[in-house]
Amino acid sequence: MAFIILAALPWALYVRAFCHDRESNALVTCLCLSFSLGSLTLIMLCLGILGIPLRYWTITVIYLLLMAAGWRLAWRRRAAIVLRTFWPEGWVRRSIWLICAAVAMAQCFNAGYWPFFREDVLGIYAPFAATVVERQALISLSGLPDAMYRYESYPMMVPLSFAYVHMSANGIHEYLAKTVVTLLSLACIPAAYLLGYASHSQKTGWLSAALLALTPAFWRWASAGYVDLPMAFFATMSAYFALRLWQSGHHRDALLSGIHLGMVTWVKNAGLILLPILTLWFFMGIRRGKIQLRHWVILVSSALVSGAIWYAWTFIQAGVIVPKTAWTDEAQHSLATLLVFISQWENYSLVGWLILLGMATVLWSSFQDGFRKPGHLLLLLIVIPYWLVWWWFVSYDSRFILLFLPIACVFGALIIDAAARAALPNLRSAMAAALLICAALWATHGILISIQFKDEILANPILSHEEKIAIVRPPAPES
Repeated sequence: MAFIILAALPWALYVRAFCHDRESNALVTCLCLSFSLGSLTLIMLCLGILGIPLRYWTITVIYLLLMAAGWRLAWRRRAAIVLRTFWPEGWVRRSIWLICAAVAMAQCFNAGYWPFFREDVLGIYAPFAATVVERQALISLSGLPDAMYRYESYPMMVPLSFAYVHMSANGIHEYLAKTVVTLLSLACIPAAYLLGYASHSQKTGWLSAALLALTPAFWRWASAGYVDLPMAFFATMSAYFALRLWQSGHHRDALLSGIHLGMVTWVKNAGLILLPILTLWFFMGIRRGKIQLRHWVILVSSALVSGAIWYAWTFIQAGVIVPKTAWTDEAQHSLATLLVFISQWENYSLVGWLILLGMATVLWSSFQDGFRKPGHLLLLLIVIPYWLVWWWFVSYDSRFILLFLPIACVFGALIIDAAARAALPNLRSAMAAALLICAALWATHGILISIQFKDEILANPILSHEEKIAIVRPPAPES
C-alpha cells in the first residue's frame, strides 16, 4: 500500500513544480494521497459499471500505467523530482511540526491497533467493502426497495478504499484499511497549511495546521474510518487550488480545483453544496478580471469526470441522485447549536472561540474594504453557507462540522497572526514560546485522551485479534 500511494509521486511532483518551493512538501503529501486513492477508487467504479470483475491485479495494473504516465511530465521539469527535507526552518515551525506529527502518530496508532468498531463503519462501509471483495463487483442498486433511503446509493469512495486494501492483503484486513483512510483524514493538516498559506501568509498556514491538530473533534474522528474528514481534505484542496487560480490565472489550477471538487462529492454527497459556492466564487473572479469563463468550464468538466460518474450510475440503477439518509427532522434550531464552536467546549475548546472571533473579524474587515481580499472572500463563501446549512438541516450531530473544519481553522490562524503583529516586537518571541508550551501541553492531553481503550492496552499490550474484537465489539446482552 505504501508503494501504491507513492506511485502517485510523479504526478504530485509535476504539480509541485508550478508552485512556490515553501509549499512543496505539504503539497506533495496531499497530492500523493488524493491522486492515489482517488484514482484507485474511480478505476474500481468504472470497471464495476462496465461489468469487469474487480480483481486486484486488474485494478493495480491500470492504476500503475496511469501513474507511470506522470513520469514523462515530471522528467521534463527535473528540478521537481528532488525531494526537499521535511524538517522546517526555525524553532517555532519545528515545534508546530512536532506537535502535528505527534497528534498524527497517535491517530495512526489508534487506526492500526484496533479493528473497526464505530457504528457507521460496522453498519455501512465495512459490510459494503466485504461484499465488493466477495462478489468482485459493485453492489447492484437496481430493484432495491426504498432505494431513496438506502445507504447502498451513498458515495462509495471509502468502502472501495477498504475493498482495495482487503484485496491487496488477500483477505479482510481491518487494521490496514482503517489506517489508509486515516491517512486521508490526517492529510487535512497539511491541506489546512496550504490554504492558510495561500489565503494570507506562510505563518497563517502553520497556525492553521496547528489549530486543526489541537481540535478535540479532530482527535475524536481522525482514526474512526468515517467519511467526514476525508471529504474535508478534498474540500480544502479544492478551495486551495481555486484560490491559486485567482492568483495565477492558469488553467491547471482550475483543473486541479475541479478534480478535487469531484472527489469531495465522491466521498460524501454533502459536498455538492461546494459546486454552487465555487461557481459564485468563479463569477466574482470573472467580474473582477481575475478569472476567465473557460476556467469555470474546466472546473465543472473536471468535477464531472471525477465526481459525477457515481451519481449517474445511481440514477440509472435506482432513480436516486442523493439518498435521504440525513434525519433533517431532528435538526436543532437553537442558539446553542448555531454557536456550536463555543457551546461545545469538549469538541472545539479554545480553537472554536478563535474560529468564531476570526470569522467575525474577517467578515467585518472584508465588509469595510469591499471584499477585495480573495483569500478572505473564499473562506467566508465556503464556511458561512456550510455552517448555516448544517445548522438548519443536520445540527443534530456536530460531527458534520468536520466537513469544513480545516477551512474554518484558517480564521483562527488569522486572528492569532493579527494579535502577534499587534504585539510589541520585543514581546513576540516570549509570546510565541508561551503559546507553544501551552499547545504542547494541550496536544499531550489530546494524545492521552484520544488513545482508545487505554486501560486494556496497559493491562495487555499484545492483544490478539480475537481479544481486540471482544473489547471493541462486545456481544450484545441477551434480552
